[in-house]
Amino acid sequence: MFSLFNDLLTSAAVVVNDISDQGIEMFHKAGILDALESVSDNPNSTAAAALSNEQTLSLTDIMTPPTAWAGSQEEWVWCVKAALCDPNTCALTPTILRSDASLWEEIKTTVAQLFAAPPQPGKMESPVPTETEIGSEASANVASELLERAGSKLTPTADLVKYVQENYKVYRVRSDVVPRFTSDEDYWLNMKWRTDLYQQCINAEQLLTLMQVLSRLPKPLRDMAAPANRKTKAEKNEYGNVQHEGGNDGDDEDNREDGQRVILRDNTNYWRDMRREHEAIQEKFAWIRETEKLVKKEIQLASSNVKLLGNLLQRQEASTTLGASVFDSCQYHKVRLSRLIADVCAAPTEHTEGTSLDSKTGALFQALAQCNDDVRAVLEAFVNRPPGDFENTDGVVSSPSLPTQSAEPSLPVTDEVPSRKTTIADTTTSATQKVGYARESSPVKLSASAREGSLRPDSIADDSGESSFEAKLPWSMSDSES
Repeated sequence: MFSLFNDLLTSAAVVVNDISDQGIEMFHKAGILDALESVSDNPNSTAAAALSNEQTLSLTDIMTPPTAWAGSQEEWVWCVKAALCDPNTCALTPTILRSDASLWEEIKTTVAQLFAAPPQPGKMESPVPTETEIGSEASANVASELLERAGSKLTPTADLVKYVQENYKVYRVRSDVVPRFTSDEDYWLNMKWRTDLYQQCINAEQLLTLMQVLSRLPKPLRDMAAPANRKTKAEKNEYGNVQHEGGNDGDDEDNREDGQRVILRDNTNYWRDMRREHEAIQEKFAWIRETEKLVKKEIQLASSNVKLLGNLLQRQEASTTLGASVFDSCQYHKVRLSRLIADVCAAPTEHTEGTSLDSKTGALFQALAQCNDDVRAVLEAFVNRPPGDFENTDGVVSSPSLPTQSAEPSLPVTDEVPSRKTTIADTTTSATQKVGYARESSPVKLSASAREGSLRPDSIADDSGESSFEAKLPWSMSDSES
């Protein structure tokens, strides 16, 4: 009986060990535990690796742009993430690329041309190289050396492993290529090799070009991908491009067909989409920068006029020629502020969300709305000033008994900040009408030149040579054309 019980325990232990071994093997195949095993349990794993003369690769190493980078850090991070989401980039190690001799020679030639100094038009050849040419030549030489550099043992730091695991697209691509196309160790070595080359770039156009060049398939893999590419093109021709309008997601799903098999393909379309997305992002940032500049300038000008008109009202000198001129200027800035608010509110949410122009949390937008309220308040104070301030001063003819009706079209003085659903045209018309009402209600008789010069529709948008701001909205171009 005891021996039977002992045999049962032994059998159970063997089964448990088999299940554990199978589970560990499964995780190894998914490429999960390999990265974790290469990271030391010691929080100071970087220092421990340094003592053992072992290289490390951290999240800071790949996400920090070079000192010569002309763009922003956000732009660099976006480009690096685009590379980490490309299966070819993650799977094609230097050894695989070198296996195709003709492709490797093309890569070396393209990289040398990419980092070569651009020719300066109209400049005669000089025996003395310029500083730019020297720097470009040095970058080209470094890039050529980095291409041929062989990697050594490398340990990813815990923050880099955590980043890969917490970013779904990056993690999914890694799971697809490790260990099917490359080992865990080669995955990190490949990332380090490419990062060193990326660090030689100075702008996004150069970086995206380099990334695409280094992700070209060698001939054996091109031959393997050719049937799948023909099958995908045939399906697109038969069923249309509806399922592929979302960008690259359709291609990712195609890679998982036929029993979850993943193959490497020509990624020309992927990098084309990335370039388009980068251009759209840059257009958004350019609009934000231009709008912030306009808003800050208008707030500064409007605030100075509000302060001046407020001082004149306080000293009961608003009925002077100066007071009439400042009042007219405040009306002008009221229209400008209303148009800027309308433009920001009409912009797509993704353009302003999380920025200083966010209508909910943006500090600059809140300052714009507050300045708009301040101008409206001082205009109302001017219209409703005490009767004693209507006496003639400095030869200005003004009286509270002047008729309130005018041959000019009447416009109201107050307006509310438009909602995000308000169109630009509606808000502009409302703001123009409201300013005219303030002029009609005012007992001050303004000169025709002052009124017509500052409130004419064609002059409102013209401030020191500035063109209409509405024409600069990139998303309004297609609407107006249609």
